[in-house]
Amino acid sequence: MYKVLLVDDEKLSRDSIATLVQWEEHGLQLIGAAKNGFEALEWVDKEMPDIVITDIKMPVMNGLELIGKIKERRSDTVFVVLSGYDEYDYMSEAMRYGIKHYLLKPCNELQIIDVLSEIKREIANANREREFFTKLNNNFTRVLPQVKEQFLRDIALTGTYNQRDFEEFMAMFHIQAQTFQLVLVQFGESCGYLEKFALKNIAEDLFTSEKLYLSTVVEDSVLLLIQAMAFEDMATILNEVRDIYKSYYRLELFMGVSGAGGFTAIRSMYKEVQDVLRYRFYFTEGCMLTSDDVQVTSKASWQVDFNASFEAIASSVKAGDVNDVTHRLKSLLDVFEEHRMEINEVKSHCMELYMIVIRQGQLPPSSEKMFQVVTFQELDTLHATFEFLRSISIEVAKSNYQESSSIQNKMIASVIQIVDEHLGNPELSLTWIGKELLYMNVDYLGRLFSKETGVKFSQYVLERRMEQAIRLIERAGDLRVYEISRLTGFREDTPYFSKVFKKYTGFTPSEYKRNWEEGLRKPL
Repeated sequence: MYKVLLVDDEKLSRDSIATLVQWEEHGLQLIGAAKNGFEALEWVDKEMPDIVITDIKMPVMNGLELIGKIKERRSDTVFVVLSGYDEYDYMSEAMRYGIKHYLLKPCNELQIIDVLSEIKREIANANREREFFTKLNNNFTRVLPQVKEQFLRDIALTGTYNQRDFEEFMAMFHIQAQTFQLVLVQFGESCGYLEKFALKNIAEDLFTSEKLYLSTVVEDSVLLLIQAMAFEDMATILNEVRDIYKSYYRLELFMGVSGAGGFTAIRSMYKEVQDVLRYRFYFTEGCMLTSDDVQVTSKASWQVDFNASFEAIASSVKAGDVNDVTHRLKSLLDVFEEHRMEINEVKSHCMELYMIVIRQGQLPPSSEKMFQVVTFQELDTLHATFEFLRSISIEVAKSNYQESSSIQNKMIASVIQIVDEHLGNPELSLTWIGKELLYMNVDYLGRLFSKETGVKFSQYVLERRMEQAIRLIERAGDLRVYEISRLTGFREDTPYFSKVFKKYTGFTPSEYKRNWEEGLRKPL
């Protein structure tokens, strides 16, 4: 049974969640409901909860500060953040803490249970993985490989060994070389120790002991200390390592290669490959990078008005202009690729643009759309980030276009109905309809009418009046020309009506009437 601690300064919210969930039915134990961060820390020290549900915005100690203090005490505690629609800044900060579980206030029992069930599965998986690692480590009977790994980790991460220590270890490991290079390999997605251990073994087999001296797993990466060699030779081996590994595990690899150096340079070489791989975000998956590949433009040498760019994209999304949205996002992508901004800064800009885009829809964004912003933390490349941003932007733009088209179609249908009902009204005009009936901008209404019907409004009305005049001549033969003129909206201006009628039909009204009557008298 997993222990759960609830933290919320709002008593109503705290009591509601505490009583809403049938904790024990779901394998959970609510150990306490704290009203502030200090009280929560007391519960943590006493009960060591597995899960902490905390409000993100609280006085004295907010949820983020509380999370930081709990992480210092218990690193494997899983957190669920309670937040509101207006707390994006807190949510963005929470992501930097690695928080990925959120509940949007107010929330119901089903939403709470869904999140807690997912966390239970994660904890169970993590426990199984820890058990697996324990069994695997217990099978390591030889001490030397472990010593080698620890030595490389220590020298790369801390640089604590002196020259004498180094010489002793090199003699123990039978390493005579004085010049080395470091290769740091990162994975395209999160994986377990077994996958990292497999990569290390493949690299050891392909490089052989004469070229690869030490290898180890460092956090989520694999670190290789190899013989200094020409880049082409190294690339050949590393590409083979990548291909063999991918054939088994279907995981992409990002490789950073340092320059050459001796013992005293290993620490700085490690920092070099770390810095290089910080820019893997800008490269396709499966890349191999050196410091020459990531020359970064100084911020002082360029300026980008992101606010203006974001506003233009938002306007295109709102207008439903998919082509313009795609074009503007591509331009923004080019800016990031050209200037190689720091990765977290890029993701921060992308998350800001995402929140702007989803608010351009006809309806307020759903909670699902709000929390999809977390996806940015999981994307490994700039192109994947922009593809996600593009898909969401186009989805909203298409929805807006369809809604706008539906409204426009209804509007033009109304105009056509008004024309049909007022053909005999001499005042019938686009200005009259726009100002007196639909209360719309006349110029916009005219452009919209032409776009939807393919003809100008004045031409459409003229054709409808002429067709009406023809019907009156054919079906009401006793009507005089001045009467038809009045019934079709020309008042009793018979000369002008006759002129327009002849231009439209090729005959005067009298000629058309005579021809029509003669045609009726002819025998079949």
